[in-house]
Amino acid sequence: MRDELLQLMKNFKLCYEIPNRPKNYIAPQLLSPNQPEYDWDDTDNLILRYHYEFMPKGMLTRFSVEMHRLIDNVLIWKDGVILADKNARAEVIEVYYKKEIRIRISGKFKKSLLEKIRHEFDNIHASYNKPEEPPENHRLRYQEFIPCNCLKCDGSQSPHSYALKSLEERIKNNRHEIECDISYKMVNVRDLIDDAIGNNQSNRATENERRKEYPQEAYEDMREIAKLAVSQDINIKQEQTMTDESKYFNDLKGAKITNFANEVKDTARQQANQNNYTAPSQSLVTAAKEIKDLLNQISATDKTNNPTLIAIQAIEAIEKNPTLKDRIINAGKEAGFAALDAAVDHPAVKIVTAAIKGAIDAY
Repeated sequence: MRDELLQLMKNFKLCYEIPNRPKNYIAPQLLSPNQPEYDWDDTDNLILRYHYEFMPKGMLTRFSVEMHRLIDNVLIWKDGVILADKNARAEVIEVYYKKEIRIRISGKFKKSLLEKIRHEFDNIHASYNKPEEPPENHRLRYQEFIPCNCLKCDGSQSPHSYALKSLEERIKNNRHEIECDISYKMVNVRDLIDDAIGNNQSNRATENERRKEYPQEAYEDMREIAKLAVSQDINIKQEQTMTDESKYFNDLKGAKITNFANEVKDTARQQANQNNYTAPSQSLVTAAKEIKDLLNQISATDKTNNPTLIAIQAIEAIEKNPTLKDRIINAGKEAGFAALDAAVDHPAVKIVTAAIKGAIDAY
């Protein structure tokens, strides 16, 4: 009888066998409600929150049972669990009286762990609803909230948050910015989604809109290229081989910028003529000089002589220098980016300015 009851509890995700301790089981709903003490690095956390119209009991129990192999050193209690995967840790806490599940993740590879957590909750949510029914008829209704990434909220443990579905609706309706209720600053909707959950299905669903906005520069989004370069932790060294370069280009996926190098000068000058570019303004001259100096500086230490690799390093440097970035953007808006290309004699300039032009919707 005891074995049958135990099997039923396992089947209904009410308990799990402790790894490396055969015939020892934990039933999360029977644990103490007191949160144990543990160390937590609250630097640069990923934060996510689920809010339910009606929250069934046992949501966290089921989640903990399904994810038990990732539980960090038996850090589990009735209302929460700590997970560890590679160099990331996740704190998942149920606040039943508020009908919420709160998640925060620290360490490296945070998005990889968050993806696993969201995938498991997606499975749990789907089990309550019939897939053939429209969302308004679902038994379990919830909202997924992601944090604001403005300067005031970035890194905060209590940032302003936005409903993910609402952000996706804004993108579908070509509304690309939203105001933070804490700082009152306008923030870019796509960047909010990317910073919180990465290039998942939600972001891929908006790729057609991205192409419509910037048909020529659809894949040169400055922020995405810079973040991708940083996330891949690629250090471009003198001894880098062509094999390394090929792998790097594959990792860039949709960037599609490797064909620019051979046609950059002619294309830039043709576009400049089409834009009736005549005499350079002072802002154009200043921005062009700064871009050229930056590219020459990088070229002096980079032995690959590959315009794309040089441009990506320049994009990262510009991303870290808001003053320079604003100056380049203002010059591009004033004189045209084709004119800015023509004013800089360097094969990597087209890639840099195209990436910046693709990010203008954030300003």
